[in-house]
Amino acid sequence: MKKSIDSSSFITPFQLKELIAWMDGGSITLYLLDGNKTEFSVEFCQKMILKEWAGTNIPGSFLLDGQEVSIRSDNEKQLLQALRGMSIGHLTSLDKSIIQESIAFVESEEYLRIATLMGRWPV
Repeated sequence: MKKSIDSSSFITPFQLKELIAWMDGGSITLYLLDGNKTEFSVEFCQKMILKEWAGTNIPGSFLLDGQEVSIRSDNEKQLLQALRGMSIGHLTSLDKSIIQESIAFVESEEYLRIATLMGRWPV
């Protein structure tokens, strides 16, 4: 597992540049700018097909710039809080719902259940 990136260096509020919905069972990638115009990405990986495939992200993962965010860490909490407060006014109501549901999933018990099944929790 790659070392988690520390999100505390990012300046809020975040601005969403682009949302990509993948056709893999539910992954979404958010391309963002922080308050210093630093570009980065956040990915909520699919959670429908609970099998690891070579060259793909672990199902149910929450990634920052392609690296796993440590589960229930301060880093995770800060990042989710900043995502809740980001500027998303230009999105459709469906896209806004997708983001809100993704954030809620990472905060849920189901996230921990899937992380346990995939060998990511506890560490």
